[in-house]
Amino acid sequence: MAVDLRNGSKTFGRYFGVVLDGEKQNQFYIPEGFAHGFYVLSDAAVFAYKCTDFYDPTGEGGIMWNDSQIGIRWDIIAPCITPVLSEKDGKHQNFDRNGRYFDIHGRWCGNR
Repeated sequence: MAVDLRNGSKTFGRYFGVVLDGEKQNQFYIPEGFAHGFYVLSDAAVFAYKCTDFYDPTGEGGIMWNDSQIGIRWDIIAPCITPVLSEKDGKHQNFDRNGRYFDIHGRWCGNR
């Protein structure tokens, strides 16, 4: 899933998702200015990121996976499955529709 966090975008706060399949070897491009998350449907998975810059843990942030304002329908993908979250992911805040996240070009402009 990817959520548009670019202030001023026509799709700000909306999400799009795709099911990735190891046999198809499909990929999902998520541009700068979008939050992203994933849900593993198998017993094991290999997930790789290709980033536009070096990893910087001080730049990490997140939105609660089940935020009601975004309304991602995880149950359509995996009905009757309770997600297992990392401690870090369980502490994310809710989405703030009035918050400042990224500008329209994907450059950070807000406060965490």
